[in-house]
Amino acid sequence: MTPRTLSARDRQRFDALIDRPLRAFRADIAQMIDSDLVGLRTRLEARLVGAQFSRGAHGLARHLAGQELPLLERRLALVIAQQVRPQLRQLRLVEPDGRANSISAPATLLDELDEQRAA
Repeated sequence: MTPRTLSARDRQRFDALIDRPLRAFRADIAQMIDSDLVGLRTRLEARLVGAQFSRGAHGLARHLAGQELPLLERRLALVIAQQVRPQLRQLRLVEPDGRANSISAPATLLDELDEQRAA
C-alpha cells in the first residue's frame, strides 16, 4: 500500500534527497529499503504534479518549473528502475558444512606428510 500523504518529517527528508546532485541521489537510493523507495516515489510524483501546475502559472515559478521538470522526471525514472531491479541475494562462498570438512582435510594431509618424512 502506498501512503497518500507523508509526514512532514518524511517530506523534508525526501525533498533533501531529491535536491541532492544526481550521482549522490543514485548512491543513496541504491541503499534504500523498499518502503522508503515507495515513499520517495510518492514524493517525487507529488513534486512533479506541482511543477506541472507551476508551469502554467506566472512569474518566477513558471520559469523554475521548466528547469525542475526534467530533473524530477529523471529522478523518478531512477527510483522506478531501482524498484523494478531484482534484489540480489548475498552469495556464500563457503557453506558451513563444507568448511568443516575442508579444515580437517589439510590437517590429515599434514599428518601424512610428517609420517612420510619421519619414515
